[in-house]
Amino acid sequence: MNSSRLRRAGAVSFSVLAVACEKEAPPPATANQVTAPASATASATGAPVASATPNSPKVAPVVGETVAQGTCEPAGKLTPWRYHLALAETYTGEVLAMGGHQHDSGFELADVDSFDVSTKTWTKAKPMNKARAGHVAIAGADFHLIYAIGGSDKSVEVFEAPNEGRRWTTIGQLDGVADGAVSFKTADGRILVAGGDLLWKGAVSNSVFSIKGFTVTKEGTLPEPLFGAIAVQERAKGLTTLVGGHSTDGAERAHVLVYDENKKSWSTASASSFEYLKKLPPGVTKASGVIFVSPTMFVAERVIYTYDAKTSAWTSRAKLERKHAGGASIALAGGKVLFVGGINESDAAAELCTIP
Repeated sequence: MNSSRLRRAGAVSFSVLAVACEKEAPPPATANQVTAPASATASATGAPVASATPNSPKVAPVVGETVAQGTCEPAGKLTPWRYHLALAETYTGEVLAMGGHQHDSGFELADVDSFDVSTKTWTKAKPMNKARAGHVAIAGADFHLIYAIGGSDKSVEVFEAPNEGRRWTTIGQLDGVADGAVSFKTADGRILVAGGDLLWKGAVSNSVFSIKGFTVTKEGTLPEPLFGAIAVQERAKGLTTLVGGHSTDGAERAHVLVYDENKKSWSTASASSFEYLKKLPPGVTKASGVIFVSPTMFVAERVIYTYDAKTSAWTSRAKLERKHAGGASIALAGGKVLFVGGINESDAAAELCTIP
């Protein structure tokens, strides 16, 4: 297995892995995006995390005030169990689990499974045209189209949600494989996909692609190569900032990459506005295996933490039962977060957590 995939599979620090996930309500409800604190910019797609059981043990808040605690409960299990998969939500609230590496064999899968949040059950959906792992999954502007992008295969596929026939169509390709690329949506309805590990002798991409409807277009390059970053968006200013991740040399990044929607251009900037992402609560260190679900939520040692911009502090909210290294997560409506899969079979069962 490629060394970058080994890094992505385990418990890793923010500077190594954090994949973007956004939060905006799809019609008529639900969401797969999360708003960042007012002190930063906001938005980011799933990351490997953990799972849990009903009536999870309460975890004392990091700060002194009382904070409502969440719970986690079993939510079925994918067959076959897998890791390095990707999740996205349709406009009906259905969650699709796409691709991934197949348990011990490590082979990529084209499998797609559909999760019903209300019944906590999984059913098989139509598989993708290409097997892939380490890819990006993201919903289009109206959540009717779901995209599976790159990863171990450079193609781009789109899934047309229930009323559109539930079929996969290959609509284009990137200029190479792109493991751990970052994706985000713009106000004009485009999806931008940037960077990615090329899975060849440490090479990392700096390419940027734009996807809208059934069209894939090359849209320039990043100021530098990048994979495994968080996309934090400030909608009012039309800015998206890529924080953390790796560049070619793998060194800790002292700056961020900023996309200006109005100018359709990239630049570098100081990372000072995002120091809150590195100011971990007492007792939590990089060695704890910090894995970000979004810019305002991370998991370390099976504990879910959320960020409170008013107190400028991270607070523990729920306790998970297992570490699901190499799995995926997605924020849903109603304060729910779904965790799916993992590199170890014992950790692969899905879990649905509710964070008040």
